[in-house]
Amino acid sequence: MTSSLLAVSTALAPGLVARVADRPVYKTDFDHWMVVADRADGHAGGDQDELRPQVMQLLISFHWIDLEAERLKITVSQRAVDTAFKRQQQQSFPGKGQYEEFLAESGQTDADVKRRVRLDLQANGIHDRAVGNAKTAEGQQRRLDRYVRRFTSRYRRQTACGTGYVTRDCVKEVPLSA
Repeated sequence: MTSSLLAVSTALAPGLVARVADRPVYKTDFDHWMVVADRADGHAGGDQDELRPQVMQLLISFHWIDLEAERLKITVSQRAVDTAFKRQQQQSFPGKGQYEEFLAESGQTDADVKRRVRLDLQANGIHDRAVGNAKTAEGQQRRLDRYVRRFTSRYRRQTACGTGYVTRDCVKEVPLSA
């Protein structure tokens, strides 16, 4: 009886598939990114069992990077995001309408692309902190490897995934709410 009460009390709130620290991973976001992953895979209606862990790892990594940037007090201004976004957009889509075609084909939104740009900028800041002032490439790699082990351990402990959505990044599996 006690274990079933514990299971009920740790179930994810309705509409969630995971939780990273205090941050929810919504089923609607999961469904959206499944479409994006399926389209990127080159064939709509692909193997959902293959895509599911990839999408969960992507959504979890979004939160891990955000949390680490906050912990390290790495801030990325909207202006920096907009500047990097425009630069990347011009490099990748020089022709008129190519970006809109990309969005339509990929299933991504403008907000999705900007979110990924923000995360890239945060990840670059985290990387720079991780390698610090190491003088050699080997020293930088050692520092980065050590940092990644600690980073992964820190956030994996704070990640719970709902039944059916578990990946290697989840420390525990919790039931989904009905």
